[in-house]
Amino acid sequence: MADAFIIDACRTPRGIGKPGKGALAHLHPQHLGATVLAALRDRNDLDTADVDDIVWGTSSQVSEQSGDLGRMAALDGTPAVAALFARHDAVFVASLREGSAPLWGRLARPPASPLLIVGPEGDFAPGELDFLLAAGARPCRLSGPVLRAETAAAAGAAILAQAILLWTQWKT
Repeated sequence: MADAFIIDACRTPRGIGKPGKGALAHLHPQHLGATVLAALRDRNDLDTADVDDIVWGTSSQVSEQSGDLGRMAALDGTPAVAALFARHDAVFVASLREGSAPLWGRLARPPASPLLIVGPEGDFAPGELDFLLAAGARPCRLSGPVLRAETAAAAGAAILAQAILLWTQWKT
């Protein structure tokens, strides 16, 4: 097991996030999180390439905070997204947005190293999805009904695994 190091602690600003009521209402939680991660990086002169994982706590995960906030904050508008996408030969983002084709239909041939991004329940915020699409992700649907985030990840993995298995059997 690798060693884990806690080098610093920092928190997001506190305030009311309700639209029309609070000073933080216009900020997505991952943007607040990204400012915390940037502060930790800058205060400690960290090379973020050396960071393997981020553990993030959220007191009440609802609505826009219901996804993997630590991961999304780490990827928020940074070159890390391009580096992550470059390690995969196909990047898909599961979305309920109109025009998202079924994942199975997006697989003319199974990718060797796919990346499937599954967002929070209720889909990504429009700005988040636009950011991922602009970075090169292809939108896809996983099924007809709306799936819970945990189920969506498992369903997407099963679709990709089945496609790779069938492709391998067909080629032999």
